[in-house]
Amino acid sequence: MLPPRGWNSYDSFSWTIDEAAFLHNAQIMADKLLPHGYQYAVIDFLWYRKNVNGSTKDSYGFDNIDQWGRPFPDPDRFPSSKGGKGFKQIADKVHAMGLKFGIHLMNGINTQAVNASTPILDIDTVDCIFGTDYSPKEIVAVSEVLKELERPVVLSISPGTKVTPALAENITRHVGMYRITGDDWDSWKDVLPHFDVARSFADAKMIGATGLQGRSWPDLDMLPFGRLTDAGVNEGPHRSTNLTFDEQRTQMLLWSMVKSPLMYGGDLRHLDDDTFNLITHPTLLKINHHSENNKEFNYIQSERTSKSDEQFSGSNSVDQTNNDGLVIGLGTCSDESASGWRSSSEDHICRSYETQNGNASFCISKAKLLPTSDGVTLNKEENQAKFRLAGIDNDDGCLDASVSPWQPSSASLTPMFSTCEGHAKQVWELTKKGHLVSSYSGLCATVESNKEGELKTSGAQAWIATGNKGEIYVAFFNLDTVSRKIAVRVPDLEKGVGIKLGRKHLCSCTEVWSGKSRSLSKGDISVVVSSHGSMLFEIQC
Repeated sequence: MLPPRGWNSYDSFSWTIDEAAFLHNAQIMADKLLPHGYQYAVIDFLWYRKNVNGSTKDSYGFDNIDQWGRPFPDPDRFPSSKGGKGFKQIADKVHAMGLKFGIHLMNGINTQAVNASTPILDIDTVDCIFGTDYSPKEIVAVSEVLKELERPVVLSISPGTKVTPALAENITRHVGMYRITGDDWDSWKDVLPHFDVARSFADAKMIGATGLQGRSWPDLDMLPFGRLTDAGVNEGPHRSTNLTFDEQRTQMLLWSMVKSPLMYGGDLRHLDDDTFNLITHPTLLKINHHSENNKEFNYIQSERTSKSDEQFSGSNSVDQTNNDGLVIGLGTCSDESASGWRSSSEDHICRSYETQNGNASFCISKAKLLPTSDGVTLNKEENQAKFRLAGIDNDDGCLDASVSPWQPSSASLTPMFSTCEGHAKQVWELTKKGHLVSSYSGLCATVESNKEGELKTSGAQAWIATGNKGEIYVAFFNLDTVSRKIAVRVPDLEKGVGIKLGRKHLCSCTEVWSGKSRSLSKGDISVVVSSHGSMLFEIQC
């Protein structure tokens, strides 16, 4: 199984999609996108809700449910479902187009059915939850049922929160794809967190791991390009994407390098040429399906080519109870914002950083380590190296590495202060590299701005991959607010991909967006990348 491609109704129709609009989009996908591997036409959530005055995404009492509390398609929105036919006729039409039909299902029992105390027909109904409280047995049960079907089915699950490789490890072999972020909408602040999440799953060798139909794929969520709606509204497509074209190319390139499923979200009835050419770009689609060894590549050089308006001077001290818009977050330990922690005294852990008001230190108090209550045994040496972290005021409790569920993609993994107790989720360790590591999750503490409009920037990043015909792919990403010069030395690249280029003057190096050729004879690849932009190089020898 290759990473699935298709179209999903949510980004352009929210929950209001109807039969006519769905089939129209499906037909356009069959005509224009199917030749490029886009084959799944998916009706997203609340297809059973009546679209009448008073009904909204969060309203209750408007759902079509049977005597057993099971939802069925709203007959006014989906006329062919009348008489108990369900989605059969729509599915038949989609299959006749050469496509595959999909629907969104919510876990659990419908709230309206609970309120009405309807009887339950199937007492063995499985409730699939994917998050810190999920049971792998539930997902396995669904997977086993799908294996018995004559027609192969792609099982795609959504966590509702950000997921770590450790959480996903137990379920990947039982699904075809699984979301690893919150909802991704058309803003740069939603795109940015995907770089860290993608790195984590690539490092854990989970891209293309064993899955239900052969392989499973971490899903970075839909591509919110073209004509869209807004999250949860009672309105169809009414605006264009807020992402610049550079940002759209950056997102499409990252999704391709990570081999994420490609599910287009815009209204296909208004598919413009630029968007069509981007989502069907032959090199990107080739990477998405036929590359391997996909990973972030850290051996690059980068510098700003233009200056921002930021000027730093002076010195400030910031504590976590009065932090001027700064918060502790959780991220992978390779994240730039995760380094720099130090022990400023026997009682405090601090991290220096720069703000618009000058240099500052974010400090937090160490607290005595209690014996853990969750079966984690620490020897004497570990007890000396590990500690709890308390608020400046002891009443604030201890820093807890548990992560709150149901966050959008732009939300940080944010720890919280909870009552101090003996549990590994409150155990931390300061490493020699300046990382503050959670013993519970393995993630590292970061310091970020929590003010509206202020986001951390991670400068430049790069990803590499190899093709099935010996190609080498190098993707540069500029996450900064200004242009950056990004460069990679050919010897470092050779080490990264494990391939010796040999006679470099005989190798072709093409920048994919522009189609321009570059020489490798100077021993490096160097280019200026615009803010939030990207560049992709294909090397063939």
